[in-house]
Amino acid sequence: MDRANSGTTSHQWLATRVVDLGKVPMKFFLVWGLYSAVAFIAIMVFFTVFSSGVLFGVPEDFAVDNEERIYLSYDSGVYVVDQGNRRAIWPYEESGPALSVSEDDMLTMANISDVRVVDLTKSDLNSGRLEIVQSYRAIDNVLYSIGMDQRHSDPQNDVTYRYQSDFNNFEIIREKSGKSELLYSMPQADRAWTLAAKIGFGLWFPYVLSAILLWNAYFRRHPEYTKEAPYLWKKRTN
Repeated sequence: MDRANSGTTSHQWLATRVVDLGKVPMKFFLVWGLYSAVAFIAIMVFFTVFSSGVLFGVPEDFAVDNEERIYLSYDSGVYVVDQGNRRAIWPYEESGPALSVSEDDMLTMANISDVRVVDLTKSDLNSGRLEIVQSYRAIDNVLYSIGMDQRHSDPQNDVTYRYQSDFNNFEIIREKSGKSELLYSMPQADRAWTLAAKIGFGLWFPYVLSAILLWNAYFRRHPEYTKEAPYLWKKRTN
C-alpha cells in the first residue's frame, strides 16, 4: 500500500501562496513601507493636534456669560474666549460637556455622567482656577441630553446667541432687537487644520486600500517571490 501521503489526499484547489520574505528585495519593503506609513503618520498627527488642545475643530457646545465671555466645549476640554484670547479652564474628560450660564453667572458643565456648577464671579479665568460650588454624579444625565439638543441657541434676557456652522467654519451670532452681529468666528488656523483633517480622514481608507492593492499587484507580477503555503485542510482516505 502506498503510504506516501500518510492516508490523506490534499485539496489542491485549497492551496494558497504566501510571500517568501527571504526572496523579496529589501528595496520593495522600504518603498512600500514608506508609502503605507504616510496614512498612519497623518492620522496620528491629526489626532495629536486636536486632542492636545493646540488647535480646535468644531465645538460640542457653547455658552455666553453676562460679560459676553464665550465658553466652548471641545473633546480636549472647555475653553473661554475673552477679548479674543482663548484659554483652557477645564481638562479633557470622557466627552465634551454641555454648557449653560445662568443670569447670576453660574456656569454648568454637564457631561454624560457628571454635573459641575462653577461660580464665575469667584473664579479666576485667567489662571484657570474655577470655584466649583456643586458637583455630583448623574447617570444618564438629563442636563447633558437637553444641552446637546439645544446647543445651537443660548437665550440671555433680551439677547439671544446663536451658533451656526458649515463644512469648515462656525460662528456665534448675537441677536438683539431684530438685529444680528457677529460675536465670534472660528480662527483661520483652526479652519485650515479642520479642512485638512476632514480631507485626510476622507482619503485615509482609500489610501490604505491602495497600499493593499499595490502589495497584491507586486506579487502577482513577481510570483517568484512567493511560495505555496502548507495546506490547512486535508481529506482523510481509507
